[in-house]
Amino acid sequence: MILRKRLFGDDANLEEDSTSMDAKNNLTARADLLRTAESDNRLDDMRMFSNEEERHDLLANELLRLTSTMRHNFVLAGSVLKDDNLTLNAMHSVADSNRANLEREGKRLEHHASKSCFEWTMLLMVIFIIWSFIAMIIVMKVFPKRA
Repeated sequence: MILRKRLFGDDANLEEDSTSMDAKNNLTARADLLRTAESDNRLDDMRMFSNEEERHDLLANELLRLTSTMRHNFVLAGSVLKDDNLTLNAMHSVADSNRANLEREGKRLEHHASKSCFEWTMLLMVIFIIWSFIAMIIVMKVFPKRA
């Protein structure tokens, strides 16, 4: 339309049209800038979202790794505790057996000690009786009978 007005020589309308055309061009330029800014914002948002998603994936992988490590440690600790319980039970049975053996041996030693003490007492009594007999013989020889 502007071209037609220029060809036919309508200058008053031409100035109005050029002003409106400048305004339209300004609006179009602003709209283009706004679209460009929005697309840049979208790109920035997409980059930020992508970065956040990557961080989220890294954190999820790290959490999964830590969880599996913790599970492995718990399983290992459980097996160690089971082994320790078995060892403690075995040691407890050995300790009970040893205590029973000690009690039996203690009774046996006590019996031998009392038997030994009785034997020593008997031996001392025999020695005392023999010594008394010898002493009586000596006394009879030293002090004869008075006739």
